[in-house]
Amino acid sequence: MPGGKILIALAGLIIIGVGAYGIFKGATKRFKKDLEAGAQGGNVGSAITISGMVGYIARGIAFAVLGIMVIWATLTSDPSKASGMDAALRTIGSQPVGVVLLIFTALGFILYGIYSIARAKYTNEV
Repeated sequence: MPGGKILIALAGLIIIGVGAYGIFKGATKRFKKDLEAGAQGGNVGSAITISGMVGYIARGIAFAVLGIMVIWATLTSDPSKASGMDAALRTIGSQPVGVVLLIFTALGFILYGIYSIARAKYTNEV
């Protein structure tokens, strides 16, 4: 399809952007204002804040790796290189310190899950 590679590369850039925003949101604690609006007394615990920080950063890194893989598959014209999150995590795991990175990523996803439960409790969104 004419322009197909450009569209797929653009999709990869958007996925990287989503990942970068997740990293930014976690590192700057931007998510706290959503939680504090619904929390009693306006504060959430430090455990929830740390869970959100680490969780957003881990999720952002995983999305960024996925976006890079989509772009790489586009540039090399090899659709088999563009896979899902499982392939992104396998790519991380194949690195020299990949097992350690995967453990931290898994812990990050667990903490993001804990944060998501807290978010469901504290936010007033419908």
